[in-house]
Amino acid sequence: MHKKSPEIRFKGFTDDWEQRKLGETVDYIKGFAFKSNSYKSEGIRIIRVSDLSTHSIKEDGDKIFINIDDSKTYNNYVINKDEIIITTVGSKSEMKDSAVGRPIIIRNDNEGLLNQNLVKLSAKESFDSNFIYNSLLDKRYSNYIATIERGNANQANIAIADLWEYPIKVPQLKEQQKIGAFFKSLDDTIALHQDAIE
Repeated sequence: MHKKSPEIRFKGFTDDWEQRKLGETVDYIKGFAFKSNSYKSEGIRIIRVSDLSTHSIKEDGDKIFINIDDSKTYNNYVINKDEIIITTVGSKSEMKDSAVGRPIIIRNDNEGLLNQNLVKLSAKESFDSNFIYNSLLDKRYSNYIATIERGNANQANIAIADLWEYPIKVPQLKEQQKIGAFFKSLDDTIALHQDAIE
């Protein structure tokens, strides 16, 4: 018989965890196919698959922008704090740095506009985005992506309908928030040490 909750938990939580599908926990928007003839050297940044590192949006490299006047047309595609971005194209899942299906979580508002081949997820009302994001860092998730990816050796893609079927175990919202906040503080500490090293 499957256990309904993990052995190690924060104090005061005893409710069983429920199995959900990823698609039941989030709302989503697919990226926009911006035309290359509207690219500018300044304005509002367009975030492409190539702009993502393993855990964040790259600050270096070749950035592209669109005119600020045009940006109101694209309000739905603005990337904001606590949204999760997942790549729907990339290399096969064993190539971690450029793998299809890799998730990142956004730490600031107005990070740019979401380009095609990316999907942004916002946690639904009784779910916590940091908790969901950490569930997507689990080895089970990358194993699942390996079963749904299609394509050749150089480029793989995933169908969003398949992505939403990913099974995720969730506790009540308060426990999700506690777990999510714990992992976020770990990430922040790691990022500070990384900056110090660099």
